[in-house]
Parts: sequence; C-alpha cells; structure tokens
Amino acid sequence: MSNFFTKTDILLPKGDVDMKKWAVIACDQYTSEPEYWEKVKNIVGDVPSTLNIIIPEVYLENHDVEDRIANANKKIAEYMDLLTEHHDCLIYIERVQSDGKVRQGIIGAIDLEHYSYEAISDTKIRSTEGTILDRIPPRVKVRENAQIEASHVMILIDDTKKEIIEQVEKGDELYSFDLMLGAGSIKGWKIENADEIINKINALDFLAVGDGNHSLATAKTVYQQNKNEKARYALVELVNLHSDALEFEPIHRVLFDINPKHVMEEYKKFGERHSLPVGNVEMFIQKYLKDFGGRVDYIHGDDAAKRLGDTPTSVTFIVPAIPKDGFFASIKKDGALPRKAFSMGHSDDKRFYIESRKIK
Repeated sequence: MSNFFTKTDILLPKGDVDMKKWAVIACDQYTSEPEYWEKVKNIVGDVPSTLNIIIPEVYLENHDVEDRIANANKKIAEYMDLLTEHHDCLIYIERVQSDGKVRQGIIGAIDLEHYSYEAISDTKIRSTEGTILDRIPPRVKVRENAQIEASHVMILIDDTKKEIIEQVEKGDELYSFDLMLGAGSIKGWKIENADEIINKINALDFLAVGDGNHSLATAKTVYQQNKNEKARYALVELVNLHSDALEFEPIHRVLFDINPKHVMEEYKKFGERHSLPVGNVEMFIQKYLKDFGGRVDYIHGDDAAKRLGDTPTSVTFIVPAIPKDGFFASIKKDGALPRKAFSMGHSDDKRFYIESRKIK
C-alpha cells in the first residue's frame, strides 16, 4: 500500500497571536475585487497575519509583485518565533460555514511523488481540472524561496459510508475562533487515532484535488527543481466528497475588454462542442480570446459575476454547477474536467490560512 497521505510537523501561532487577524482566506479568491483585500488589510493592521506571507492573486500581475514576494519571505522569517511546531501529527477541524453547516476536515500532508497535474493520470492524487501551465511560473517565484508554506489546498476523498473523517478521535484542542468578514468560525484538535485514519486513507483508490490544483502544481514543480525531503510533501485539508456541508458551486466567467454584442454573436456560431455546459463555455472563451483578444476572470458567486459583467465592455457567462454523483468515476474514466469547472462551496467558505509547514 502506498503512503501518499501522512502525518507531518505542523506550525501554529502561539497563544498571544490574534487568530482572527492571523487567518485570511485563500489567495485565489476575490481576484477581481481588490476592495475585499483592502478590507482585510485594514482589519489586520500591523499585527501578525498570513496576509503578509501570501500574495493574493489580485496582485500577482502587478508591477510590484517581486517586492511583494521579497516582503512576504521577510515576514516569514520574522514570524518564525511566533510559531510552535506540533510534531508528526494530523489535525481535525470543524469549520462552521457562512450558511451554518459544519464541514469536517483533516489537515495532513500528501507525497508529491504520488501527485500529477496531467489531465489523464493514474496516480494516487489526481487533478480534477485542466492546469494552466503559464500560471505556474509566477507562483513558483512565490514558493521557491519561502521557508514555510501556508496552504489553501483541499483534497477530496470518496467515502460514501463516512468511515474516515467522521470517525476521528479528538485530542487536545489547538484553536477555536471566529473568522473575519462573516466567514463563519473554526475549531481544530489533534487527532488521537491518527495512524488508524492514515491507514484508511491510504487504502483508498485515489484522492482528487478539490481546491488548489495550481498551488499543488507549483509545489510539484518546485520539488522537481530541488528534491529535498521537506519540499516533497505539501500541506492539505482532506474533505469527504459526501459531506452534507460540501456543495459544488459553479464558477462563472466574465470577459473584459470586449464588445458584448460581438461575443454573443460568436457564441451562437460556436454551437455545442462539449458534454458539460461549463466545458462548452470554456472552449468558446479560449477560442474567442485567441481570435479577438480580451481577458477572462473566473468568479465565484452569481451576484458578483453579474455585477462585473454589467458594463459596456464586459459580459458574464453564468454556468450551472456540476453534480457530485459520479464525480470520482468521471475523473477515473475521463481525467480532469475543464479548467475552473466547479468550486467547493461559496467564496467565504474556502480554506483560511491557519496552519503552515516548513518546506526548507
């Protein structure tokens, strides 16, 4: 049996750190809403926060991104004395989402030797969406010199009987606090029966990346460039696909710097070329951008997507959610879904950066 999921050494802030300000949402959220990140910046102020050790993607193409990366690595070095390392463990979490539902998860590490971001793969950890290769290099710049990783990756397991995550034995409570900007709350405990849980996970057919595929692709790239033992592993949260709290939400498309009327005329000509509506839209958008120019952003939430597309030079494609039934069977048979085919839950219910792990 391959040990593709494992315990690891996990870093958490010491007791005097304000956890509500320490924890911020995944960097790939609100990519067209810099005002959200300004709110976060104002909330955090000058206190220690993961905001200062990540690069929100809204800023990833700014002219000052190199300075932001350098400052993030500087902050990481400053924060090391604020962190306590919990050795060789798993953490069980209960996340109260913005809708009041409780999502259960397990924080541990995956072995990148068993992960592939290829569209078709028989590895133990598989991509669920097409990887945009030109999005990897700027993320490599963020990770390659970082001393630690703070992860927003969520990995799905196919456990219909709910015999793994739902059966953990709680040990010491590690944290309990409210998340900022109405995103719910979270609690975390060490897992007492970690070895038992690990054995059950490693007996599964395979795991599927739910959120953070490009982060894992970046981690894999950095590891392949410098094969040290710490970089071989990546911190993730495991979630059961069959959790009642886990809902697949659509990711809408907004085209910018275009003529909306022309876009819709071309879309009518395009016709149906993919079995999934989201696949058809994505194929059209990539062809349109290649032929006529413009740019696309991928937006979580109907209201935000409609608002961003309501201008003379933008247009929104609202796509339906894909069903959870048959999800793993589809990945096994056909490989990765079209890029940005789905999102696990609402934007505010994404992972917040809390735990971290040394990668050097």
